[in-house]
Parts: sequence; structure tokens; C-alpha cells
Amino acid sequence: MQRTQSTQSRHWQVFHGRRARLGLLGIACLLIAPMTASARMRVPHQEIEGWIGYTMPGTDVLDDMVSFGFRGGYQLSPLISTHAEFGMLFTDGQIGSGVASTGLDYSGFSLAYLAEFNLLPERDYHPYFFGGPGYTFISVDFDAGGVVGLSGDFEDDSFTLDWGGGVKIDATDKVLIRPALRWRWYEGRDEDSIDLEILCGVAAKLF
Repeated sequence: MQRTQSTQSRHWQVFHGRRARLGLLGIACLLIAPMTASARMRVPHQEIEGWIGYTMPGTDVLDDMVSFGFRGGYQLSPLISTHAEFGMLFTDGQIGSGVASTGLDYSGFSLAYLAEFNLLPERDYHPYFFGGPGYTFISVDFDAGGVVGLSGDFEDDSFTLDWGGGVKIDATDKVLIRPALRWRWYEGRDEDSIDLEILCGVAAKLF
């Protein structure tokens, strides 16, 4: 009787040991599967993109503006990609009011190099965030309407820092839609003057 109970006890221990190992194996498969799916779905590739945005300047001197541009980049891994970007923006502005006001005609051409970090890249739509340095070439024409002969232009180029986030949506195997928010800080302005951009881009995977 004791030998039978001892045998049953050993069988029960073996069964529990196997079940524990199977459980650990199942957990490992669940952890590895998303990573392998991600690597399969997001192999390294190049991208080109056109985007349009609505910019709200951080300074009261300038009006809101429409911006647009192009970028090209490389998906280094399922989690990380880099992009070089060229953008353009144009707007008007005003300093002062009445006869003492000065009208502004503002144009900017921006360059930026951005690193992107993808979250949940195995999904057809997933969030991402980005950041990086840039430089903006700024030209301003001014006209002081109430002061005779006071008009001209000046340049106000500035180093910039960009950061933000958005969502990447796989419309097809080759086309991405990318709505995003971006903040841009200008070294040449006051520290609290940060532009906010609402962006929407369409990107094509080259290979």
C-alpha cells in the first residue's frame, strides 16, 4: 500500500513538473511570437514622404500658417527609424497696432534630422514618437505703414529642436498614413516660444 502511494506521488510530481515546463514554454512562445512577427512585418526599408501641416507659432507676432514639406528615411529595425526632412512655411504678422503698426511677411525653410521610435510595431497601426535637431532659414520683410520710408527685410536664422509623436497607419503594404503633433523650439527666440504643428503625411515604402 505504501509503495502504491509512493508511486502515485512520484507520478503526480512528474505530471506537475511537465505541466510547469509546458507552461513556461507557452509563456516563452507568447513573448517571442510578437517579436518574430514584428521582424517579419517590418523588415528594414526606405521611405519617402510628403506632409502638410497647420502651424501655431509660439509668438503672438506671427499668424497661424500652413506648412508643408518632404522627408526621406530608413527603417533601421522594427523599433527605430531615421529621417531627414525639408519643410517650408509662410505667414504674415504684425507688431503694434494702428498707425504705429509694422506689417511682417515671414517665410521659413527648415531642415531637420529626426530619430523615430515605434511602439507595438507588429500592428497595422501603432504609435510612435520622435525627436532631433534642425535648422531654419528665416526671412522677414517688414513695412511700417505709419512711418514714411521705414521698410526693408532681415534674416533671423535659428537652430531648432523638434519633438513629438503620432500614429503610423498601414493603408497598404507599401503606403503609410502618418498623423502627428510636433513641437519646435527656436534658439533665436525666447525660451517659452515654441511652435505647435498638426501634421498629416503620406509615406511610400520603396523596398
